[in-house]
Amino acid sequence: MANLSMQPFVFLNANNTVSGRIFNTGAQAITSGSLHYSVNNGTPNTNNLTGLNVASGSMYTFSHTAPLVVTTGGTYAISVWMTNNVSLNATTLSAGRSNYEFKILTMNGQPHLSAVRSTVSGSLFLGGTTTNNVTNSFQGSFPPTGWAINNGTSTNGWALSAIGGNGTTRSARINFYDIGSGETDDMYLPRMDFSQAGANTELTFYLAHAQYNAGTADKLLVQASTDCGATWTTLFDKSGAALSTRAPLTGAYTNPVAADWRMETVQVGSLAGQSSVVLRFRGVSDYGNNLFVDEISLPATVSVLETTALPLKVYPNPVNNQLMVVLPEDQQKGNFQLRNQLGQVVLNIEIQGEASQTHTIEVGGIAPGIYMAELVSGGKLYGQKVVKQ
Repeated sequence: MANLSMQPFVFLNANNTVSGRIFNTGAQAITSGSLHYSVNNGTPNTNNLTGLNVASGSMYTFSHTAPLVVTTGGTYAISVWMTNNVSLNATTLSAGRSNYEFKILTMNGQPHLSAVRSTVSGSLFLGGTTTNNVTNSFQGSFPPTGWAINNGTSTNGWALSAIGGNGTTRSARINFYDIGSGETDDMYLPRMDFSQAGANTELTFYLAHAQYNAGTADKLLVQASTDCGATWTTLFDKSGAALSTRAPLTGAYTNPVAADWRMETVQVGSLAGQSSVVLRFRGVSDYGNNLFVDEISLPATVSVLETTALPLKVYPNPVNNQLMVVLPEDQQKGNFQLRNQLGQVVLNIEIQGEASQTHTIEVGGIAPGIYMAELVSGGKLYGQKVVKQ
């Protein structure tokens, strides 16, 4: 507790000293703190105090270091108060999302009468060990290991769905159908290292979404932060009809069919060189209809997708079962490979024939995803990115 002991009047255009006394009514000695005063509830003047030893029940006389200067006659209200620095026990947080709550339960040894109003709560996202690639189709636990969910005030944000896209059986769903307009819900990817990423690095994912009607505009953002979430850069932003993958539906959209899924590609090469990157999918509700996300894939390192190969003609692309590969017009044989985003070879065969001849490659047994088709022939490398459905 603090009060003033100065005269009830001051001199105009002079440095008047604000002085008074601090009473320690608590059980512990005061060893440091911050002394504040304000005039007519204006901006406080602060004096940091250290080296104190004000025992319980004792008094400390102070003179504030910031003078009070009054330039116009009149009546002024001067408020003075002191705050103490509080040290909290260290807490070790696990990677992912953690909730916190700070509440003043007692003050000066007595129950705090405004404990509810003094409560501050929120959540933190702590990224674990960095990774340099992400591929997830939500077939395991949710959120996946190293990921985090930060839903808004409702209970209908990001959650696991038993409906998948592109041949999978699960996906991440955000229930815009039951979320009030304006709520934001976030799904965080693991912390990533883009130190060796190429300028053409891409994030891809599949989505399915129905508007409630032509006037609703639910929104999906993909955002990146390189400063632990202090600021975010938007890399992908679609809403309304641009986000939708099918006709509007006034009933809850719960069962996307194969034709509803659309692959999206997000350029993330602008993050190249950054050693700590957090990406998030942010849903912004317009109280419309549900959205599903699946097959999130990101090769953050310089990968086979960044190769400077000559163009290779392949079709259809995306492909389901049979990939047609056309030999370059000046080549008659070569070694054909399919590599996944980790650079691992999943298919390796020799092909030969006439120049420009088309060869059929069976790929039905390969898992859905993004691959690099490579052909080494005549000392040259040919390549083309392929999407396997």
